[in-house]
Amino acid sequence: MKVWLSIAKSLLLVLVVVSVVSSHALAGPEKLDDPERAIEVARESLSDDWSQNWYDSEQDSVRPLKLKIPKPPKPKNNNTNTNQQSGFRDWLNGWLEGIHPNLDVAALLKFLFWTTLLIAVGYFVMQMVRKYIRDERSRFSDIAAIDPRANSLDRVEALPMEVDEGVTDLLAEARRRQQSGDLSGAITYLFSHQLLELDRHHLIRLVKGKTNRQYLREIKRNARQPEPLHGIVRETVALFEAAFFGKHPPREADFASCWNQVEDFNSELRANARDE
Repeated sequence: MKVWLSIAKSLLLVLVVVSVVSSHALAGPEKLDDPERAIEVARESLSDDWSQNWYDSEQDSVRPLKLKIPKPPKPKNNNTNTNQQSGFRDWLNGWLEGIHPNLDVAALLKFLFWTTLLIAVGYFVMQMVRKYIRDERSRFSDIAAIDPRANSLDRVEALPMEVDEGVTDLLAEARRRQQSGDLSGAITYLFSHQLLELDRHHLIRLVKGKTNRQYLREIKRNARQPEPLHGIVRETVALFEAAFFGKHPPREADFASCWNQVEDFNSELRANARDE
C-alpha cells in the first residue's frame, strides 16, 4: 500500500510540475530549468493557491480521501393495501405481546376459530335437545287432547311409587283412601296426582329415578311465581316421604291441610303453566 502511495505521489508531483512549467513557459516570466526549483514552485502552488482535499501541505503528501458511498434507495412499494395490512398486523402483534409475550396473530386466529366452532356445536346440540323436548311434550299434549286421562295413564310408570291397576283418577283414589282411614295411601295418591299435573303443565319433567328434591328445584326454576306452588308441593312431599319411606302415616289434620290446598294447587298450575 505504501509503494502505491509513493507512486501516486510521484505521478501527481510530475503532473503538477509539468503544468507549472507549461504555465510559466506560456507566461514567460521565469524559466524552471532546475528540477529542484520546479518541485519547490509546485509545492508552493499546491499550498498557496489550491485547496484540494487530497493534498496535505504540512506533510507534503497525499491525504487519504474518505469517500461517502451513498446507500441504495429503498425500493418503492406501490401496494398500499399490503403496507396497511402489514402495519395493522404489526400493531396487533404489539398489542397482543403487551397482554402476553407468547401471543401473536396466528395464535389469536386459532383461538377464535376453535372457540367459534365449540360455540356453534354447543348451540346446535342445545337446539336439538330443545326440539326433542318440545316434540315429546307436544306428543303427550296431543294424547291428552284426545283423552284427558291418557296422559296421566301413560306417565304413571314414571312415578316414584306404584299405582294399583285399574285406578284412573288418582285424586279420587286419594279421597277414597282418606275416607277408609288409609292416610298413607291417601297421601301417596295425592302426591302422585300433583306430579302428573306438574308434568302435564310442563313445570317438571317426570322421569323414573328422579328425587323429590329435584322436582322441587324444577318447580322453582320453571314456574313464573314459584313460591306458592312450591310451598304446596313441599308440604305434600314431607308427609309422603314420612309415610312411604319412614312408615309413619300422616295425622288426619296434616293430611287435611294438604287436601284443602287442592284448589289452590290447581289455580297455581294454571297461573304458572308453560307453553313449551
